[in-house]
Amino acid sequence: MAPTKQPIDSKWADSLVGLCMSVPDHWWKEYKSYNLNDGRIVSFDVDSQRWHLLLDTLEDGDDLYQMSYKAICEYSNKQSFLFHEFFLPHKPIREGD
Repeated sequence: MAPTKQPIDSKWADSLVGLCMSVPDHWWKEYKSYNLNDGRIVSFDVDSQRWHLLLDTLEDGDDLYQMSYKAICEYSNKQSFLFHEFFLPHKPIREGD
């Protein structure tokens, strides 16, 4: 039996809470445009191994969108003045690393 991946380190995962994101419309299947939607990471779900994105728009209310680490790296707002405070390695940090 092949070894399974170690879970993502939850302490490091939680350190990404507050990271600003800019997600384009085409991230959602029903949209085709490239308009950006600002939001931020608000939590990490240990069971799904994904982060929750909360958009800054009123129409989304309290809806949370799950994001993989790959998506976080791709859509993090690198222009945010807080971006440098977050540690985003090439791959997620796993328990035991």
